[in-house]
Order: sequence, then structure tokens, then C-alpha cells
Amino acid sequence: MNPKNKQRLLWGVPVAIAVLIALLSIFQPEEAAPPPVKPDPASVAVMPVRLQEAPDRAPLPGVVMPDADAVLAAEQAGTITKLRVDRGDRVKRGDLLLQIDDRIQRAALMRAEAAERETGRTLERTRELRTTGAVSEEQLDRAERAHDEAAAALQEAKTRVDQCRVAAPFDGFVNDRMVEKGEYVSPGTPLFRVLDNRPMKLVFDVPERDVPAVRNGEPVTFRISSLGDTVYTARVDFVAEQMSDDHHAYRVECTIREPTETLRGGMIAEIGFVRGTLPDTALLPLTAVIPSQGEHIVYLIEDEIARRSRVRVEATSDRYALITTGIPDGALVAVEGHRTLSDGQPVRVTRTNAPPSTEKVP
Repeated sequence: MNPKNKQRLLWGVPVAIAVLIALLSIFQPEEAAPPPVKPDPASVAVMPVRLQEAPDRAPLPGVVMPDADAVLAAEQAGTITKLRVDRGDRVKRGDLLLQIDDRIQRAALMRAEAAERETGRTLERTRELRTTGAVSEEQLDRAERAHDEAAAALQEAKTRVDQCRVAAPFDGFVNDRMVEKGEYVSPGTPLFRVLDNRPMKLVFDVPERDVPAVRNGEPVTFRISSLGDTVYTARVDFVAEQMSDDHHAYRVECTIREPTETLRGGMIAEIGFVRGTLPDTALLPLTAVIPSQGEHIVYLIEDEIARRSRVRVEATSDRYALITTGIPDGALVAVEGHRTLSDGQPVRVTRTNAPPSTEKVP
């Protein structure tokens, strides 16, 4: 064989083999793709929903306050000789709280009494003499005027003596004492702070759009976060006619019904002010609602499939959420095992929970 032909044959064999392999790879039938693996159904607990009417509450902050709060100040100058009460004491209206040395005021009272008696006798003599014509009408007028001035001075002296005696202005509680026995005080010196906390009152501001719903005599419910879930009731006694310049709202004052020793002045109240009603609402456990990118999501269970639904949360409490859109009547809502669900995922219902009572509406 010609050497050149032999060389061509040696080079052609590998090329032919490579071409054959390429052709076989092109025309070889493809293997069938494996069937998709179906995920195991997720276990969830559900709750049936019945749409109902619910109160439209406007959450407002308020403050619990005593019915009266008075800072008692000295009206006369002098040394404190008696101190009858201390912080925490309960007092009755008229009880003596503090006595200021009144010797100077009593001396002035004695002089005023003497002057009043003397001008009174002078007036009687002048009237008798006037009937005989011994004195003029002008002299009688001067005598009457002098007696009137003496009587006024006597009343003023009595008042100054009374002002040395500091008494409780109403039944209440001594919240603070600012002075000590033996201390010298001047007019205007603060002495005590006395509170009337039976009953207490609830004070809050209502925005303009809600003030038409506030009426005297209407009940208002509220909670104090530091006192747990206890619901208190107050009655509206006052609604301001003029908007506050500070808060651009209307001040409302309520008397708290059945006051309890647990309520104290200054406590912050969470008021469930009812401004109307909301139709077709759903009450869900707060844990059933999933916050997602500024929205709120729940999962509805339909034929053992999870369906993602966007809802509107109207109000919440520490345990429940009031939903106004996104849930049809009779729907089953996943309330447990739903945090990892995705839209369209198969589920297995392991338990059906009873819906919450309407008393739980936020």
C-alpha cells in the first residue's frame, strides 16, 4: 500500500468514529423526565368565620383624674402652730388641717368688736336725739356711716381669724404636704394638695370628625394597660363647645362608674370610643393575620388548598383583630400552622377551633 494512502487511512478512522458518536448522540431517544414530587400537605388548624355587625370603635388615649384637685395655700402670714394631717390621710369637708398663729388677728378682732359696740351705742343715742331735734340729719348720717364701717371692719377681722384656720374644702385625700409645724408662712405659700378621688373622672380629647357621636349620659368603656384586661365604664358628663387650640380637638369629661381602689390619678386609659357600627366584620385571633410588606394576609382553606387573601384590619387588641374586607361569610381561616404556607399549597385540617365571642371585639 502506498505510504500516503496508509497515512490517510490512519487519520480517517478516528474521524469516522467521532462522526459516528456524534450521530448516535443526536438520534438517541431522550429519557422521560421524572414526575414532579407532590409536597406533603401542611397540617393546619382552622376557624369558621361568620360575618357580623361590630361596633366601630375609635381608639383614643385618656387620663384618669380625681374629680377635684386643690392646692391649698396660706391666706395669712404667721407661724404654723398645729399640723393635724399628713400625706395619705383621708379628710372630711371642714376638718382642720393646719392652724396658723392667730394672736395678732384675734387682737385686731377684739378692737373691731369694741369699735362696733361703741359706734352702735353712739348711733342709738344720735337717733334718740334726732327725734328731739337736738342733732341734725347730717350728724345722724355720720353716726350711721361710722357704725357701718365698724361693722365691716369687724367682719373683716373675723375673716382674718378664720383664714388662720386651714380646713378641708371637700371630702378627699391628702396627696401632699408642703410645710412643717413651726414653719413661718406668707400669704400664697402652698400648704397641701387635696384630691377628691371618689368618684374619679376620665378625661380625653375627641377629634372633630367624631365629636357628633359624643352625647352627655352615654357610656364609655376603657382599659388601663397596667391593670390587665379589666374593662371600666364611665359616663359622659361634659363635652366642650370650643375646640382646644393645643390639640385641635374637643375635651370630654366622664364620671367613672363604680370607682375602684385600683384606679389612681394620672393613669393612662385606652378608650374604646364607639362612633358607630361596622357591617360584615370578621373577628380573628391576632396570630391568624400575617403582616406582609405593608399589607395583612390570611390563608383561607378551600377544598384542602390554602388560598392567600389580603384583608383590611380595622382594629386590634392584644389578642384579636377585627377584619372588614377580604374574608367571605362561612370561610375557613387557618389559625395555626399557617405561617409557612404558600398560595395553592395542599393542607390537612387537624382541628377546627370555635370562633371567639363577640365580647372580644377590640
